Amino acid sequence: MSLFNLFTIGYSGFAIEDFIAVLKKNSIGALVDIRSSPYSSHFKDYDITNLKCLLNKNMIYYLFLGNELGARPNDHSLYTNRVADFSKMAESELFIDGCARVREGLNKFSICLMCAEKDPATCHRAILVANNFRNIYPEIKIFHIHSQSKIEPQEKLDRRIMSMYKLEQENLLKDEAERQKEAYLLQEKKIAYNLESE
Repeated sequence: MSLFNLFTIGYSGFAIEDFIAVLKKNSIGALVDIRSSPYSSHFKDYDITNLKCLLNKNMIYYLFLGNELGARPNDHSLYTNRVADFSKMAESELFIDGCARVREGLNKFSICLMCAEKDPATCHRAILVANNFRNIYPEIKIFHIHSQSKIEPQEKLDRRIMSMYKLEQENLLKDEAERQKEAYLLQEKKIAYNLESE
């Protein structure tokens, strides 16, 4: 695959050795951590210090962009009714700058965005970041790593998310782009961070 492919991965379900192996198998040169907080209460191998050290030993560069691309913005103007608003976040200067840094990095490395959730359909890395990144940089192909043997292209994920809401079938009222947008908005409502949960 070319340098102009962007990958994503969720570390849940991966032993750290398998996680490193799947990154190497896909020739990942840089891991971009887009968790809002680079720590794991259950998987200490994925705390920033431990993860960065292990990645460095395996010649994989680590970059934290959780402030720019994380699911829990510090700016309360990016919430609507105390729920993170992906539309507002995607238009924020911080988010756009984060995407630009990733795009610039793709000129040097094959990059993988990392969060915790195993399934990209239930994670902001796909619903917020990948979905908006491809709109800003349509020349970049996006792939979601599930396991050593399963990689899901963004277009296949789109269809899967549409099917979750029975929006994959053609109809006279809405074209595919409208149905896809509706499916992503519905999924955002399910997964967006809520300040009430603190």
